[in-house]
Amino acid sequence: MTDRGGASASGDAVDSAAATPGVSTTTASSTTTTTATSTTAATVPAIPASSAASPGAKPLSNGATNSASAITTSGSAAPPSSVTTPNIASGNLAPARPAPSGVDATGAQQGAFQMTTAFLGLMLDPFADGRGSAGADTASLGLAWDREELPPEIAQAYAAVFKAPVAKPVAFEPRWSLWGGAYGGISHTADHAATNTSGLTTYVSGFAAGADDRLSETTTIGFALAGGGTGWSFADGLGGGISNAIQAGVFGETRIGPIDLAASVATAAHWVATNRISFDTLTARFDAQSFGGRLEAGCRAGAWATPYIAVQAQAFVTPAYGELDPSGGGLGLVHAGRTATDTRDEFGSRFARAIALDPTTLLTLHGKLAWAHDWMTMPSLVVAFQAQPGTSFVVHGAAPPIDSALIATGAELRFASGWSLVGKFDGEIALRAQTYAGAGTLRYSW
Repeated sequence: MTDRGGASASGDAVDSAAATPGVSTTTASSTTTTTATSTTAATVPAIPASSAASPGAKPLSNGATNSASAITTSGSAAPPSSVTTPNIASGNLAPARPAPSGVDATGAQQGAFQMTTAFLGLMLDPFADGRGSAGADTASLGLAWDREELPPEIAQAYAAVFKAPVAKPVAFEPRWSLWGGAYGGISHTADHAATNTSGLTTYVSGFAAGADDRLSETTTIGFALAGGGTGWSFADGLGGGISNAIQAGVFGETRIGPIDLAASVATAAHWVATNRISFDTLTARFDAQSFGGRLEAGCRAGAWATPYIAVQAQAFVTPAYGELDPSGGGLGLVHAGRTATDTRDEFGSRFARAIALDPTTLLTLHGKLAWAHDWMTMPSLVVAFQAQPGTSFVVHGAAPPIDSALIATGAELRFASGWSLVGKFDGEIALRAQTYAGAGTLRYSW
């Protein structure tokens, strides 16, 4: 069964020649799902192992296949009359009433991935220079200058901030740093004609706080906690949803000569709610989990640039759950459990320039240019009508981009008192998709 959200029937096969171009029929042998425990009890119907084409199947005017005639299992009866609405039966499903869609739940994946990416990046923020770096030659990970090469006015400001002479080595003293920051962003993915999927707009926001412990002159570890939420909505009236989440993570970074190494891992718990209109308001609530990690390596090349490479992986786990159908009209759906993954390769370069505003204040300007390639699970779900447990079909969400250009700019203002302020802006530009995000951090080191 296929609609503007990209639904393809499974169970009894639907004639792919009659379906919308670019949307494939999915059978039980080609669909794998992971089922977890949901707070909302729901039984997800099994997908038949084999099926025969339904002779009565025909395409709807907006690309959806007639659910009353096409979604039947071999030897099973057609859906009850309460499911066969006038629009569906006549083959004229109005765009404002995408009754069998269920695509609204697929937006939770992109929101969770975007939120985890923001949290992992905030913990390893290369714009947050020198997390308590007393006596260090350079700031770890993102700041690319050597103290011996600093002009006299920069050297004076650097020495005031770190309370140590620039030209002379100082004894290492462990230091702590506490920080708090807010982050947020918005992402838009356009319609995709090849897969017949609608556009999606996603936003995230959150607040994080953490602590860093400088173990040595070259090594820092820390942890962070965050709370926030996501929201999303599909074009063409296909619904949307929101989620609240808490996140926890640990991170570490070290320097070996000119090489900077860093890693962070995080987990999150999401409380998700979805909403769509299908001749009635259908809602669902479920719990989900996220797991993610990032590895990064950079090499300081001169006084300005730090080329780097990174790999990031994350997973979003959703349980089996069912929609609440207050009218009992039979259009409520049950969703199979699923694990979605995203693995990203990233390479590019960061840039930094220090400016002494006065003997006790150091301003550092930062930038980044990079390219990213994602191997991401397509946002699709196996669903079935609650009134017809012997049937199932697949709904497809907005197709995510594969290749993206990454840009970033930011500034840090550090004072000799130990306080520092960091602000940054990030952008991801891809064909049919754009993401813009920002973050601000306040830090105190002692």
